[in-house]
Amino acid sequence: MQTIQTKPTVRLMPPSPLAEKTWVAEDFLLQKRFALPAPGILLLIACMQPQPVDEVIQDVAQRLSLSPERVERVVQSLLTKELLVASLSEDVRRFNEIARQWQSFGWIEAAEYHLATYNYQFLGADEEGRYLTQQRMIHYNNNEEDTNRVKTYPGASVHIPLPRPDADLLPVAPGEAWSRQVASRKFDAEMLSIIASLAFGKVGTIKTPQLQWNGQPAIHRTSPSGGARHPTEAYVVVIDVPPLQPGWYHIAIDSPQLELLHEGRVEPARLEELFPTSYGRAPFSVAAIVILTSIFERNMWRYREPRTFRTIHMDGGHLAESVQMLAQAIGVRAFIQYWANENAIEEQLGLHYLDEGFLLSIALGQ
Repeated sequence: MQTIQTKPTVRLMPPSPLAEKTWVAEDFLLQKRFALPAPGILLLIACMQPQPVDEVIQDVAQRLSLSPERVERVVQSLLTKELLVASLSEDVRRFNEIARQWQSFGWIEAAEYHLATYNYQFLGADEEGRYLTQQRMIHYNNNEEDTNRVKTYPGASVHIPLPRPDADLLPVAPGEAWSRQVASRKFDAEMLSIIASLAFGKVGTIKTPQLQWNGQPAIHRTSPSGGARHPTEAYVVVIDVPPLQPGWYHIAIDSPQLELLHEGRVEPARLEELFPTSYGRAPFSVAAIVILTSIFERNMWRYREPRTFRTIHMDGGHLAESVQMLAQAIGVRAFIQYWANENAIEEQLGLHYLDEGFLLSIALGQ
């Protein structure tokens, strides 16, 4: 008896802001999405393991009070779309092998993303590729000027100036901090100011006249960023950093300052809920938590391809390591973690996850 199964590279998406009011089946290997009615979704769920085609048609028809003929037509449609398959292709077998290997490291989502973008055609780094890239930038700018550089909260209740980024703020060079013992210091507003300024502050600008666009000059930080896009924003939860008021702050980078968004002590239970790893597992008493987010559009203005998602994590990783190196250089502790209650954090900060999303958090303390 013929059997059918749901293609292993198909993922089901329930109604959501992404899928709207319908269920969606996405084949990330083919890079296609399909809105499906209830019989189609139930068939895909029923066939996660190979099933005899006649039996599954009868079962779904009975459950939904439909005629077997109607369900059979849905089966044929799913087979045509390759959401259901009678046998596995070589591409799917390759996916299964990669997924099996990557799963042992907890990387199954990364494996799916890797395979979904594997065959994307990128421009080369030769003379022709550079010319085509420049033409793209000019075209993008003709449609929308490139002006998204920094984020500020002019309506914040308190603005606390930070020192301008300067190496003289450090007692030792960051590189030396790894090779010699630095005396432990109390974590206070001065320590937070040094880290916030040197890790996130703007240290310069760069123009791109060869591309002939009219956007604002790109910025430089002490950490690199692909195309000088700098999509990463930084916030900090002040828990016990005298003499700062406890609360939620944004770190503005142009004229460096802390912008108070929400004043008030954050209870330990709430911190455990929001930051179960960085607050809950830090091997020291946490005085503040730095939150890194990414403004996706800032990066995607230039990098309009699937792998722009990779570069925002590289950007955040550079900044996280800068924070850790600076903490070591001034004699305080840093503890980087990538998992948190991201939806609740974004809601607390008033962010829409499709515009600006959580990346990671860094606990700081003595």
